[in-house]
Amino acid sequence: MTLEGVVANQFDKNLINVRANTVPNVFSVTNNLIVEGKSS
Repeated sequence: MTLEGVVANQFDKNLINVRANTVPNVFSVTNNLIVEGKSS
């Protein structure tokens, strides 16, 4: 699973990543989320 998009802050990015890792039958998560207002 790949996460794409823009989130408001680092907390949201981490929270979404944790939730994605709890989805049944998902074996890996690639977190490509971008924190709004910050460049990666």
